[in-house]
Amino acid sequence: MAMAIPPNPVMPSSASPGAGVPVVSSDPGRHRAEALAAVMVLSVLAVLALWHQAPGQSPGLIPAAQAEPWMADCLPRIGARTRVKMAEALRADAVERLPGPAQVQATRWFTW
Repeated sequence: MAMAIPPNPVMPSSASPGAGVPVVSSDPGRHRAEALAAVMVLSVLAVLALWHQAPGQSPGLIPAAQAEPWMADCLPRIGARTRVKMAEALRADAVERLPGPAQVQATRWFTW
C-alpha cells in the first residue's frame, strides 16, 4: 500500500523544489563569512580603482589672445562687472591693468 504525500502549503505542487521559495539560513557563522567576503571584494575593487588612476596632467597655458570673459572671471578679485574689461586687458597684453592677485594667477594660466 502506497502512502500519499500531503500537499505542501508553502510550495505549489507544480513548482519544482526550491523554485520561488526563499532560503533562510540561521547559521551566524555563514553570515559572518559572507559579510567578510563582501568586504574583501569591495576593498580589492577600491584599491584597484585608486591604483589605476592616471596622474593628473595640466592642460597647458592658454594663449592670452583667446581669453574669454568667463576665464577672466576665474581670476581673483574679478567679478561680474569687471570680467569683460579684464578679458579685454588679457587679450591686449595689458596685465598691469589686472588687480595684483589676478596678475599673479594670470601669469600661471596664460601665455603672451
